[in-house]
Amino acid sequence: MEQFASFYNTFLDVLYRAVRVFGAVMLAILIGLTGTDVFMRYTFNNPVLGSNEMIQFLLGGMVFAGFALVTAHRTHIVVSLFEPFFLKRAPGLYKGLIAGFNLFGIIAITFIVVRYANFQYLMFSETEILELQWGDLGIAFTVLGAIGILFGIRAVKWPRRMGTYVAPQNVVVPQKEPISVDLEEGQKYAWCACGRSAKQPFCDGSHKGTDFKPIVFVAETGGLTNLCACKRSDNAPFCNGRHRDL
Repeated sequence: MEQFASFYNTFLDVLYRAVRVFGAVMLAILIGLTGTDVFMRYTFNNPVLGSNEMIQFLLGGMVFAGFALVTAHRTHIVVSLFEPFFLKRAPGLYKGLIAGFNLFGIIAITFIVVRYANFQYLMFSETEILELQWGDLGIAFTVLGAIGILFGIRAVKWPRRMGTYVAPQNVVVPQKEPISVDLEEGQKYAWCACGRSAKQPFCDGSHKGTDFKPIVFVAETGGLTNLCACKRSDNAPFCNGRHRDL
């Protein structure tokens, strides 16, 4: 079971990076195409042919990619009126219910998209100018929705900590507020996951003899970054505001 969980998490980490790149590319093309279309339209009165149709495809791909990424980070918008009450009395149940409802929503949306794609193929629906297949767009949305379902399943079963899944029991809380650290781009760091290190937020080996392991990461960008010090972040080593639940 542990081997399967490790493979599953590694596989989803690869998917996560792929979806992130895909979404970024969609956004970059969308920005470039929109700017070019506006410039051509108002400067030369000659808009890009089929720009509206391409923008619809790009926007849809970007939205569904973002949908999958938000699911991976477990950062969907939720009604938090009773959040403080449940987090104090039944935090596991509360977070499980949120993840469960999110997973149910992803499955429902993906099912609707599958029906949409099938209908568009049966009707041979195409865009008016570029004659792009609407069914192809539905297939792309279905794939991204399926990836979102996989992320949703992981959110229900394992808390996400930058690809490492550590049970939050017996974690020492050095401080609630995040620690601002000046990271160097490309430099490797080891973030303390147990909370016992005297060199917070970094590991000093104090986890030895426990089930915890530090989270090793390479800084993608340099500069001041808030690293989690409460050891509750779902996006460790980075702070995501979970210290407000303590």
